Amino acid sequence: MAIQLRRFQDKDAADLFEWGQRIHTDATVDFYTVQNLADAMYRVHVFAQDPHIRAIVSKDHVIGYLELTPRPADYWEIGLIIDPDQRKQGVGQRVVRSLMERKLKLAAVVDSRNLIAQAFFKNVGFQIHDQIPAWVQQDPATVRFFIWK
Repeated sequence: MAIQLRRFQDKDAADLFEWGQRIHTDATVDFYTVQNLADAMYRVHVFAQDPHIRAIVSKDHVIGYLELTPRPADYWEIGLIIDPDQRKQGVGQRVVRSLMERKLKLAAVVDSRNLIAQAFFKNVGFQIHDQIPAWVQQDPATVRFFIWK
């Protein structure tokens, strides 16, 4: 499956709504649920304004998104969500590995209860660097994964 990254566009609302309704939700990802098409359209409009967010596209269909945000100390924080139907096909791994090939210092912040995300980031070479203290973030269960390349 060929994939490409491009800026989010308003036309992506329908794709975001369709796969956003099927994403597994629990306490760690509730903020990603999409309630209706109007909500999806609003989020896509906001995403389209953010230069750090890219749509992950295959055959003109949005299958996820990548958020790559610059942080202090010259590293980039990565956020990644893949369409549930496209998981286990190497999409996320290809995206992350392409960033590693660019020699970027990457970090991911993952809730300690989100075992799927923890396994994914460990599988692509991230290591747990530290746990974010409760005074920094409301949820003391958050774990920060780092990889330095």
